[in-house]
Amino acid sequence: MRRRQFLTGLAGAGFAGMADPGHGRASNACVCAMLPAQNALGADAFRGVASKIKITNMKAFGVSLTPDSDRPYVFVKLETDAGVVGWGEGTLEGKAGAVIACVDDFKEFILGSDPMQVEHHWQSMYVHTFYRAGPVIGSAISGIDQALWDIRGKVLGLPVYKLLGGPMDPKDSALLEAGRGLAGNADRGGRRQVTLLSSERWDELMAEVGASLEPHERRANLVVSGIVLENTRGRVLRIGECRVRINGETRPCELMEEAAVGLQEAMGRRWGGGVFAEVLDGGAVAVGDAVTWEN
Repeated sequence: MRRRQFLTGLAGAGFAGMADPGHGRASNACVCAMLPAQNALGADAFRGVASKIKITNMKAFGVSLTPDSDRPYVFVKLETDAGVVGWGEGTLEGKAGAVIACVDDFKEFILGSDPMQVEHHWQSMYVHTFYRAGPVIGSAISGIDQALWDIRGKVLGLPVYKLLGGPMDPKDSALLEAGRGLAGNADRGGRRQVTLLSSERWDELMAEVGASLEPHERRANLVVSGIVLENTRGRVLRIGECRVRINGETRPCELMEEAAVGLQEAMGRRWGGGVFAEVLDGGAVAVGDAVTWEN
């Protein structure tokens, strides 16, 4: 299962002899998967890495469930036979009782299972639900999902933010949807629908910090070459037949510093972290598509 997908282009040469920074080319594309491609969800290799930990109980708690409460909270607690406990939140204003009942309904999916297979459980609860999931089911799954990640982080001795993400699976094409972003991505809509990175700017950063990381380490949706992204807020970029409007600079996080010492600070200069944009006109994008500014 791929909860979050990211279209990425690996840096390639721009148009030969081109000096105009207003034109370029989208090079390689890839999609981020939570699991390595060779260990696809449900494959024998995935089941072979299951832990011996089992979930023994699941409880839902309502906090401040009073008529005058402005926010009744819902918390989920998972217990295991290893003594490790996970907590999650599934709060949904005005429907706390419905979420608690829904969490209880999901016990048949959870009890007796391996808490380390977080993505498998999310998929089972979401896909195997008879009716399409809405806010109640989504909130219940969210609370259980957080509790599962809490357990996994405690068992592995790592903060959850280091467990999220994963390797990049190369793809030659992807689909952008107007007003939404990358098809199949969990985080869609709003002003940040797709992220872009300049391959030339990335090469400059690698030279500056003395590293040799590939552009996909930045986990941008699309990497373009021959395009200058610095100070382009409000401009419209055409990628093949698609159009995206740049809405701002993407700021680097501490994960970039972990990837290479000094990288986070370096990316904070001259829009080194890339940009985020909204999709105006959707369509298919592929390796080698021409990339040009409209204005």
